[in-house]
Amino acid sequence: MRETAARRAFATTLALSAALSFSVQPMAGRALLPTLGGSPAVWSTCLVFFQAALLAGYGWAHLLATRVTPRRGLLLHGVLLAAAIAWTGLGGDPAEANAAAVQSPIAWTLRALGTDWGPAFLALAATGPLVQHWYSRTGHNDAADPYFLYAASNVGSFLGLLGYPFVIEPLLGLQAQQLAWLGGLGIAVPAILGTGWYALRRGGSDGAATGDAAGPGDAASRPAAPTATRQLRWLLLALVPSSLLLGVTAFLTTDLAAAPMLWVVPLGLYLLTWIGAFARRPWLSPEATARALPIAVVAWLLLHLMEATEPAWALGLFHLGTFGLAALACHGRLAADRPAPAYLTRFYLLTSTGGVFGGALNALVAPAVLPDLWEYPAALVAALLLLPGVRRPQWTDLGAALGVGAAVLLLGAGADALGLPPGPVRTIAVFGLPVLAAYLLGRERVRFGLAVAALLLAAPLQPGVHGAVLHRDRSFFGVQRVTQSPDGRFHEVVHGHTLHGRQHLDPAQRCTPLAYYHPSGPLGDVVAAARGGAEGAQRPLRVAMVGLGAGAMLSYRQAGDRWRVVEIDAATFDISRRHFGFWSCPDAAGAAVPTEAVVADGRLDLAGAAGGPGGGGERFDLIALDVFSSDAVPVHLLTREAFAGYATRLQPGGVLAVHASNRYVDVVAIAAAAAGAAGLVAVARDDRRVGAEVPGVEPSRWIAIARRSEDLDALRGRRGWTTPTAADRAWTDDYNDLPLRVLTAIGGGGER
Repeated sequence: MRETAARRAFATTLALSAALSFSVQPMAGRALLPTLGGSPAVWSTCLVFFQAALLAGYGWAHLLATRVTPRRGLLLHGVLLAAAIAWTGLGGDPAEANAAAVQSPIAWTLRALGTDWGPAFLALAATGPLVQHWYSRTGHNDAADPYFLYAASNVGSFLGLLGYPFVIEPLLGLQAQQLAWLGGLGIAVPAILGTGWYALRRGGSDGAATGDAAGPGDAASRPAAPTATRQLRWLLLALVPSSLLLGVTAFLTTDLAAAPMLWVVPLGLYLLTWIGAFARRPWLSPEATARALPIAVVAWLLLHLMEATEPAWALGLFHLGTFGLAALACHGRLAADRPAPAYLTRFYLLTSTGGVFGGALNALVAPAVLPDLWEYPAALVAALLLLPGVRRPQWTDLGAALGVGAAVLLLGAGADALGLPPGPVRTIAVFGLPVLAAYLLGRERVRFGLAVAALLLAAPLQPGVHGAVLHRDRSFFGVQRVTQSPDGRFHEVVHGHTLHGRQHLDPAQRCTPLAYYHPSGPLGDVVAAARGGAEGAQRPLRVAMVGLGAGAMLSYRQAGDRWRVVEIDAATFDISRRHFGFWSCPDAAGAAVPTEAVVADGRLDLAGAAGGPGGGGERFDLIALDVFSSDAVPVHLLTREAFAGYATRLQPGGVLAVHASNRYVDVVAIAAAAAGAAGLVAVARDDRRVGAEVPGVEPSRWIAIARRSEDLDALRGRRGWTTPTAADRAWTDDYNDLPLRVLTAIGGGGER
């Protein structure tokens, strides 16, 4: 085989195995989403698992390259690949999962991934460094620097990521995707073993390696081993971009959608930074990125402090650009410091270890110790401190940073004295001069990084756009904040950047539902119609309330009712009980209303998969579905199959009410299409263009769905209820076009 042909064969093999490795990640995450309420944290947990499996694969490659003979190494890797094919299954139906997934979501997700995909991914992960090591033993002209194959591997990874949302997901159902992936694995295995056999023939197969793999030649020609400091630097330079990857992904998907297309964009950009750094001619030098990154961070800091959310497309691109610049700076420095091929597998082992540590800090450690998504800005600060030319911190650097933080506190006290309410004016008054001071420190990079850290630490002490924060709670399902509104009249609960509930602080008005749930709005119409509408003819209801928020819907309870509240996040129950009083609101006669509280995914509970009475044949007069995480749309709750399941839980004449207010997606059209595909009928009311007539009330959009057209006649007779326009194609458990809808909406300024 000629050298050029051999080089292409090695590169193609690496690209194929990498494409399989990275296409399986969004596929596995998508399969698990329905069981865990569509939480963005599913993807973070998946990334940590696959990073850990990547590390295990690199460890396996390092072991084969340094501890066994080449022939035995090839044989052992062949056995692992064969075992991976035999082990890998197609997984179970997420709808069959029980409440254990909700009670221990991280442990359940890791166990499910390990059972279905762990061995195959580990074997493919080991292929990258192992094939490069094999190439270094071929004696080819470029065998002494096989790192160009790493760029080929990352190209395959990038294509695998893009191929999933744009080709695989639109064309194939989930089970067909998994079968196609196994078919690709069956093609990759012979190619991998073929490259190993070629390397054996070219480089010889005798002798056992000891220590790091030196390739052809004797131990005397081996370069000096990298120092401990240098290896620690490798680990940190891999850790920080990995942490940033999860941080920016969580930030973007919290307000948009937990969907494969939006997962793969940051991950694809992350891979591009590896490709650009390890290319034969790097795209940007570490020095160039080091000059640009502080400028980007200053702009990022201003947007972060102002809690900017619009325009979504520009902000999304800016966050991705800042992340890409920081990742390229770190990866570029890594590439410039790569060792000789003798220590190639050790280098990859340490960089993979850094990647795992970075992912674990975000997905496993941060939710347990940090009350908000502070790991994202913390990783940006760490990237600044790892730039080339950054010296060791001195006392003067710390003093400058403390001065910037103290200035924020003093200016905040002044704003309080002047009575400046939360908002853009107060943000500029409090943070403008300190941010300018930090920018002027940009030439001293370590001082600049510490000043940015001081600003970020001082920021939570100031009221944000939603007012002063009274309480933060973070769980697998996101970060929720309880705030006092800027005018001091309400308590509010905010998820991401989206208001999820509001209660009046005036005791005389505290049991009046506000925000999207006021009696004058669509929900008030639905409840009134379900009770019979006419005064004096209010019949009791059996209600399933899916999604809790502050608990405002509980204000609609009346004597004789029975309510079942289903909420996937136990922290939401705690917040609604401790900080809002809707649970204690009595009915008109002053009596308590029997109300069950269930921690479960709404769809699984109503289907009976959660093991509760909600699935044991129980039927409801009204099912109210209000289930968004910030503005992210939970796809599995809006499919044809989901709506067909809800219909089986409705009493004759019963109604399903879906809260469809959303900044980016026309949820009414999606729900109408799914309802129609399930043989149901729908009407909708859109109050978004109607100004709030009552303080604390937010315009909202709801869709009401029933089995028969006559079940909705009472709503058709009320103001604003019309037949909705359905989407062209209904979502199913195998198909949705949410990512395209989100990208189209944010590109056009949002769904209005």
